[in-house]
Amino acid sequence: MSVSDTIKNQFANTLKELLNTTPFDKVTVIKICEKSGIGRQTFYNHFKDKYDLASWIYYTETRTIFNDFQHHRDWGRVICLIFCHFLDNKNFYQQIAKDSSQNSFSNYLVKHTRDYYIEAIQANSTNTEIDGELLYTVEFNTYGAVNMSLKWINGGMIEKPEEMSRMMVKNMPQDLRKYMISEQSDR
Repeated sequence: MSVSDTIKNQFANTLKELLNTTPFDKVTVIKICEKSGIGRQTFYNHFKDKYDLASWIYYTETRTIFNDFQHHRDWGRVICLIFCHFLDNKNFYQQIAKDSSQNSFSNYLVKHTRDYYIEAIQANSTNTEIDGELLYTVEFNTYGAVNMSLKWINGGMIEKPEEMSRMMVKNMPQDLRKYMISEQSDR
């Protein structure tokens, strides 16, 4: 692990630790730096703000799950693993999901989900251009999936990850589904 990754992980662990006692909206970069024992300039050398740090945590902790999709094309499995990850890190995600500011986790999740759908379409299609109707389907499904995920997180994560995954796959439009779910995994 590089020095940069070690420092980023220290900040990530500190943020998670702070969220055990402090709401996300009350956590500041100063508090993160004081608790970690690392200077503010070092923080800003790695992250723009606490939202960037929270997004980095999500990205780094879930990238292996998303990378697995490239090999199996089983979106239902990926979604189930993401929901399991949210559940395993319940306090962290419940804290950051409450925030709806400009750089919030929810905005990051929308961008990440949309980009992932587009990458999957491009990887599983001979056409490099995505037409307007398919792009609308991507946008519509992105906002629906993210908002239902946030509702689940903020609602206490009552439903099991497998049930959330099943419902998301079931409600995915066919135009998008053909790029996200292989015929073998659909059975």
